[in-house]
Order: sequence, then C-alpha cells, then structure tokens
Amino acid sequence: MKKIPYVSLIVPIYNEEKHIKRFLESLRAQSYPIEKMQIILIEGRSEDQTLSMVQDFIHDNEDLDILLLDNEKRYQAYGLNLGIKIATGEIIIRLDAHSRFPENYVEICVTTLLETGADNVGGLAIAKGTTSYSTTVAKLLSSKFGVGNSEFRTRAKSGYVDTVPFGTYRKDLFDKIGLFDERLVRNEDNEFNARILKNGGEIYLNNNIQFDYYCRDTFRGLVESGYLNGQWNIITLYLTKGSMRVRHFVPFAFFLYVLIGSVISILFPIVLKYWLTILILYFFLDLVVSIIISKTIKEFFQLFFLFPSFHLTYGFGSLIGLFKVIFGKLRC
Repeated sequence: MKKIPYVSLIVPIYNEEKHIKRFLESLRAQSYPIEKMQIILIEGRSEDQTLSMVQDFIHDNEDLDILLLDNEKRYQAYGLNLGIKIATGEIIIRLDAHSRFPENYVEICVTTLLETGADNVGGLAIAKGTTSYSTTVAKLLSSKFGVGNSEFRTRAKSGYVDTVPFGTYRKDLFDKIGLFDERLVRNEDNEFNARILKNGGEIYLNNNIQFDYYCRDTFRGLVESGYLNGQWNIITLYLTKGSMRVRHFVPFAFFLYVLIGSVISILFPIVLKYWLTILILYFFLDLVVSIIISKTIKEFFQLFFLFPSFHLTYGFGSLIGLFKVIFGKLRC
C-alpha cells in the first residue's frame, strides 16, 4: 500500500458491558497506523455500564483519535449516519461492539477495498460463545440448516456477493447513493447493500477478513433476536422494495406451513399424513444436523430444540411484521 489512507471507524453501541472492553482492546491492538485512524463511538444511551467503560477507555488512551457521540434515537441507522457525517476519513469502516476484531482487520479491509475496486468489502463473521450455551448457539448460527445460505456466515470462498457484515466503503459512496435509511430499525445494511448493487456497484467478500461475533447467551436473547429479525424483514421489504432475498423469508414460509397445515389437517383429516411428511423430514434434518455438529449429549439436545424454536419464532416475527404493514403500525 503506497499511500496509507485516513480511515474512520464507526461503531454504534448500546448495552454492551459484557463485550465492550474486549472490543475496545481489539481496536487498540490494530496494526493500522493510529495516526491514520479515527474512531467514532456512537453511544445509544445504554442502560448498563457501557458508557462509563467507554469513557474510561478514552481517558486511558489519549493517543487515539476517539469521538464519542450521543445517539438519542438509539437506532443503528441514525447513529451510523451521525458518524458518517462528521467522519474525516476517506474510507469508512463500520464495526460492531458485540465483536472482537483481529489486529490486522483494518489493514486487510483497506487493502481489499483498494485492490478490488469494489464499493463495499467485508469478510466472515465467526460466531463465538463465551459460555457453553452461547457456544451451542454459535453452532446454530454457523450452520446452513440454521441460517440458510448466508454467505458471510457459512461461505469459505472469496468473491462477489450480495451482502457482507458491517462493511468498508469509500466515504464518497455516501455522497453518490445516500446514507443509511433511517426508517429501518433493522436491516439498514441489507438495504444499503441492495442500493449499491442497484446503482451498478460491487460487493466483495474476502475470506481472509474474519472477526469473532459473540452470540446471545440466553434462550430468550436468541428467540427475541430471531423474532425481531423476522418482523423487520417484512417491514424492510415493504419500505424498500428489492432489498431482501428469498432466504430471509424461508422461516416465514415454514411457520405458515405449520400454522395453516395444522388447521387444514383438523378440518380435513385426509390431509394430515401429507402435512406430517414435511414435518417429519424437517425434524429428520434437525436430528441429523444436531448429531453432526454437537460434541456432547447435552449440546445435541440443545441444538435439536433450538433449531425449530429459532425458525418458528423467526417466522412468527415475520407474521407480526406483515400485520404491522397491513395495519400501518411500523414501529416496534
């Protein structure tokens, strides 16, 4: 890299006391020259100790160029736009405080962006757990049976894709196609990536770019995340046509199959055996995948239970999202 570009790292933060120290230390350890790095932390008025921990880090690392902003609306799209507007870097890298980034992360992202000429580059999100339960959840979120053909979670090859997690962009891209859509509480990255492709741009996944993403460590956290993702997939599709993919709605189709099929089977018993055939196939796949990726009996039973729980709550969320679209209630 002949010329080292100035980079702005933009990080929305909310209630991350469990992970923020690990995340900030991974920024401190970056191999990219600190004099070429601006860190913009957008704090969403956390209800735990996140803010005080961030302030302590800033106080102890005065050699780093760190800006701390108040995200009064808490939504990520709003916070990201706050950061982008005041960023001084010619390259923008979005990061997530629920993660830990290797020391060469910024360096590889910048190099990949410059070498490929793509409009957005990213890598693989490696799901990790900090407890035995969250390690099991990580296996669910890393399997194709769990999350479908989500390339940045399950793909090993580098190449051009339709989305990457977080992203690295030239700042002038936002002047060309606009900022993140602030109507979206979730999926702002999916919508922005769809806009890149719609405007003739390219998105590149480099499998040498990897980071650890820390999973939910409770059952409630997992299904709540699935429920909200499912809900906002429908709302995002309604608000921004063409920004979501078929894979985002497979859990919804499965949920409707279970719901409608059960009703029809009660009314018309002759249909029952056909309805059960698909369910038996699903649970057979659930059984096989759980056996293959589990290491203990306990983990097997957890996975066998978590797969349908995650898929059904995700699909139920999509149904609620559809109701919100129909009845015009688009705020959670």
